[in-house]
Amino acid sequence: MQPELDISRIEFEKICEVQSDKASVEITSRYSGTIKELHYEVGEMAKVGKPIVDIETESASEKHEELESDENS
Repeated sequence: MQPELDISRIEFEKICEVQSDKASVEITSRYSGTIKELHYEVGEMAKVGKPIVDIETESASEKHEELESDENS
């Protein structure tokens, strides 16, 4: 996975796999959109409760465009 990857057609598909001492779990996305930022590199230890990726959804993108339009008015 990489930033700017469009995942708009793969909602609920596996986006990563995490492993603990007891289990290996596939993480799926509840959202469709574009991956904007990866918070960890492959093999890096993620912190419990912290985000793994940032996904810009269509509704968030529309709100951002509206704010930019209002600022330019």
